[in-house]
Amino acid sequence: MEKGPKSEFLASCGTTVLTRKDFRTLGHLRYVEATILNACLSAVKDIAHFQGIMVHVFNSYVTVTWLPPLFADPMSNVPENLASHDFILLPSWTGNHWMICIMKPKKRKIFWLDSLCGRGFSDSRYMNIYRQLAKRVNPGTWREYSCDDIAGIPRQHHSNNCGLFVLMYALYVVMEGRFDFNESDMLTIRRWWCMLLLNNYPLKSDAERKELLKKRRAERAEVMETPLPVDYMTKMPPEILWQILMGVVIDDGDVAYLRLSLTCQIFRDIVSNPKFKEQAHFIWLDSVVNWCAFSTQYKQQFRVSYSVTRCLHCSALFKDCPPGYVGDGRRGVLRGFYSIKDFEGYCSVDFIYWVYTITHTYMI
Repeated sequence: MEKGPKSEFLASCGTTVLTRKDFRTLGHLRYVEATILNACLSAVKDIAHFQGIMVHVFNSYVTVTWLPPLFADPMSNVPENLASHDFILLPSWTGNHWMICIMKPKKRKIFWLDSLCGRGFSDSRYMNIYRQLAKRVNPGTWREYSCDDIAGIPRQHHSNNCGLFVLMYALYVVMEGRFDFNESDMLTIRRWWCMLLLNNYPLKSDAERKELLKKRRAERAEVMETPLPVDYMTKMPPEILWQILMGVVIDDGDVAYLRLSLTCQIFRDIVSNPKFKEQAHFIWLDSVVNWCAFSTQYKQQFRVSYSVTRCLHCSALFKDCPPGYVGDGRRGVLRGFYSIKDFEGYCSVDFIYWVYTITHTYMI
């Protein structure tokens, strides 16, 4: 699994084909990609089926469309017999973090399982949507439970293992197992999930691999050959374009601002918006710091935005970060923590040394 082209097909779960690139996000210490996370939850469904347990799994690519700006109707993806299932799994992604809501419709119970948040979800928007869905599936009063209500449930600390916690929460709750793992086991658990998929959901033959590859290439070629309308960006809802560009900035970091600004006027207007920059900064900050582990006072002190300052030496504008966490804006990448600012007003510490050298020379 380690060596080979990242686009090579390695497994097939239902109608989903998994590539080496997908497996690398599952097997290595990275954020788990949605495609392979959905496949793992389908495996949980199959394991439960052998035990006579009915599980329905919502695709994570679907649940996110229920949020703004799309506001898709959850009932449009609901099977008629959903209320007869023992469990309903709703994986949820919020910018840089995986969570899962597990429903027991027959008993009207909802479990909010967020490895970073003891009470509820990190994103309350999902909670409101899932509560409405629960009442439409089985009208009545539902009882709610969070991680703080479940004895012995493992929690996440300063890592990107949230996707693995989602998978393990789903497996243990559905199979009614006793939680016997912790975060130190995550590397082994990642490999276990990889082997589960590779051993139980293999591609049938080399001919199938070639056929799938041929199909993928044909689909990509068809998309590339399809001419886009000249005004496709102007017709795209601004909220959707905002989210698309936000994903680019969070993945590539601060260098993406210049590239996007030079692409077109529409992109420039969005990424130069102060609210856009502030939102991107806080998404990055939340990806490198587990605020649940600190006090409210600490969060208020260090979860703050940056300012754009003109350098006292070269007059160039630069990102002036206050004391605290510093990085280049790429999700999950932290340059360091600085309790004080050693070169106030300068874009580089080199200029401080230059000023000191010149001043010291004249004094001599």
